[in-house]
Amino acid sequence: MVRSGPDAKDQRKTRRIEPYLAPCHVRLGRRRISGYVTNLSPRGARVYTDEKPPRVGQAMVVEIRFRARAASYRLPAEARWVRTASDVTGLHSFGISFKGLKPEERRTVESVLVEFRERAEQLLEVGR
Repeated sequence: MVRSGPDAKDQRKTRRIEPYLAPCHVRLGRRRISGYVTNLSPRGARVYTDEKPPRVGQAMVVEIRFRARAASYRLPAEARWVRTASDVTGLHSFGISFKGLKPEERRTVESVLVEFRERAEQLLEVGR
């Protein structure tokens, strides 16, 4: 599902992709945790992990490989909110905002979003 525009439950300003899933590592100073990036947008994402999450406001670097056999990108970010593990999933989640992306990093994130939307549209066409 691709969301657009804010609604009563969602006050975000940019479109994001759901579902989107990519493995990642998050560097919190010397600490490195494994997780999954979901709900990707040009301005941020949601990360799930079974390890201790960052604090709200904590700076980090998210290491993510957007495509198979491609180099990992190290994207600077900041934790915007944190939710502790639920009984259902056992996973912590936290929202990140990208901070200080270089132009080529921003273009990469945007191209991943475009590619994902195009694939989703193709799949919808096949299903009709």
